Amino acid sequence: MRIAIMTMGTWGDVMPFMALAKGLTARGFDVTLVTSEDFEAAARNHGIAYARIRMNFGRYVNSNDCKAAMAGSIAATKRHQQAFMARRRQMLDDCWHSAQGSDAIICNSILFPAYHIAEKRNIPLLFAGVSPLYTPTRAFPYPYLLNRNLGPWLNRLTWKLWRLTTHGEYATVRDWCLETVKTRPPQKWTNYLFRRDRQVPVVYFYSPSLVPRPKDWHADTFVSGYWYEKNPDEWSPPDELSEFLNTEPAPIYIGFGSIVGSNPARLTEQVMSAIRTAGERAVVATGWGGMVRAEDHTESVYCIESIPHEWIFPRVKAVVHHGGAGTTWNGLRFGRPTLACPMTADHWFWAKRIHRLGAGPRYISQLPWKPLRARDLAQGIRELAGNDSMQKRAEQLGRRIRKEDGVARAVEFIGRQIESWRNFLH
Repeated sequence: MRIAIMTMGTWGDVMPFMALAKGLTARGFDVTLVTSEDFEAAARNHGIAYARIRMNFGRYVNSNDCKAAMAGSIAATKRHQQAFMARRRQMLDDCWHSAQGSDAIICNSILFPAYHIAEKRNIPLLFAGVSPLYTPTRAFPYPYLLNRNLGPWLNRLTWKLWRLTTHGEYATVRDWCLETVKTRPPQKWTNYLFRRDRQVPVVYFYSPSLVPRPKDWHADTFVSGYWYEKNPDEWSPPDELSEFLNTEPAPIYIGFGSIVGSNPARLTEQVMSAIRTAGERAVVATGWGGMVRAEDHTESVYCIESIPHEWIFPRVKAVVHHGGAGTTWNGLRFGRPTLACPMTADHWFWAKRIHRLGAGPRYISQLPWKPLRARDLAQGIRELAGNDSMQKRAEQLGRRIRKEDGVARAVEFIGRQIESWRNFLH
């Protein structure tokens, strides 16, 4: 059984699919990971068959227009969208080429048009997501749209409103279906959750300890728990970092992942000022360009471009990050109280969950019109580092999360769904 796993995005969007690929391979499936070229080396190093999507996602998010769009520029946002759509056709063509010979497809939300490949080839398709973005519910509003619970009826309505505002790709997908896939194009406002009047299976790989499964979801929507490597490659730290971590008091971790802001120098300045004001020591991960390395190593700050979360989180007393789903899970997995500083997408959803679960202070937004301020971050760090109840709650969540085996549960669900859909389609 040959499965094509198609995913695009940052490291947090791709790494879990590598863990899933290895889990499926161990169960006898022949798996190919289809993703952008900046993850080819990582896939091959993990022994995963790889098929290229001709785009470097890291360079893309570091482009000037992408940074300006993140800062709120309407003109840059338009150019950013045009640049993405110019690449979109090539991305979809690469997915079509890579799916030849596959018996099933698993894809994330960025590559949702893979739905049409599965239809053309008459093979099963599953959607996969690290946040609950596919399946309407009365339990909470659409995560990209709102953070406040509006009540069952209005919560459900936000999901319909979101579908109405996200149809900008229709022309591209229509032309691609006609010219490359040679299939009938989708109708406007196509509901991709249904295929031949049957719900398309969805597997979410976040922790049910963080967001319980809503009661109004269809049985073919499954929450498996996070996908990660149980035995990751051992990472060797620089000597200076080991020395820094062996010095008391224990530091906090600050890093905003792969998300790039418009003014890395200013963000770095605010972060460094907050550390000094809060009187804490910190390991600062600068990421793909979100911050600059202003101070490589002092008594209170150690800067590094990137560092495996599974290595550093057990060695710090608290974490500060952007609120990405994977980073949220990883910090709480190790029982670390967490302060989220959301920037975009589903970050606010996870930031609010952290606070609601009692594992961290109220989040501090990083919006274009309200950039991160040192005094707010310093106050949040003080609360994060000095609140015993947050520490205890994070430790309780960590014990529950560590019992989950998301890959194993997902593999079992995917196997059942593929078999069921093969029977249905044939």
